[in-house]
Amino acid sequence: MELRYYLAVLRRRATLLIAVLVVALGVAWLATPKAHRYTTHAVIYVGATNFAVTGTEPLRFDPTLIVERLMQTYADMLRSEPVAQSALQLSGAPRTDKDVLDEITITPGKDTQLLTISVTDQDAGISQRLANGMADSFMQKVQAAGGQRGQGSLPSVPAYIFQRADLPDGPDSTGLVRNLALAGFFGLLVGVGLVLLLDHLDLTIRSLSEAEVRLELPALGFIPFNSLHAAGIRAPVGSVGPAPRPRPRPGSGV
Repeated sequence: MELRYYLAVLRRRATLLIAVLVVALGVAWLATPKAHRYTTHAVIYVGATNFAVTGTEPLRFDPTLIVERLMQTYADMLRSEPVAQSALQLSGAPRTDKDVLDEITITPGKDTQLLTISVTDQDAGISQRLANGMADSFMQKVQAAGGQRGQGSLPSVPAYIFQRADLPDGPDSTGLVRNLALAGFFGLLVGVGLVLLLDHLDLTIRSLSEAEVRLELPALGFIPFNSLHAAGIRAPVGSVGPAPRPRPRPGSGV
């Protein structure tokens, strides 16, 4: 009984439910970027191959923690304007320093001395050139020996390119299907909740069974309100169906 009642409520307000669902799908469609973007990766190794510990005093720092801090430091240095400017010069990509810093992601490898440079761009070739340009720029700066250290220079440490960036095989997923699925699910939940809320606030009684449910009393009968009332024909009290059709009078031709 309850399930049939709720299904009837949803059918009665199906237009509102569909409208909420369409709005949710439309918002998801507009919020999802449509332009294809390409991502490629370059991997570089930085740091010494081992850490020498001298003296007889016990080691106060965990070597693993030292490596993690160094890798995070190098990652922050990679995301700097001097490295980005040098990468643009080496790659010749038609981008600005801000574009480069917005398009790259530096990820230090966990428990390793590898830095992954990820570049995302609307052009597959430019993403590859920028990724390799960032790796080459970093190598040039960290391997610069001698001279006065100035702004934008990096500490001299061993470094080499472990893996150069390849041309992306295809564009990244825009997430449109996922966003539409989530929007449809949550839009359906919101729509159903709104329909049930409006039904709860609506005090109109539309059927005999609904009157019995709301009043919690048995119905002895009801008088249907239809076009027969307008014609002056009254249905018998206590009937639960439509009023009987009037019988034609003899000789009336009706």
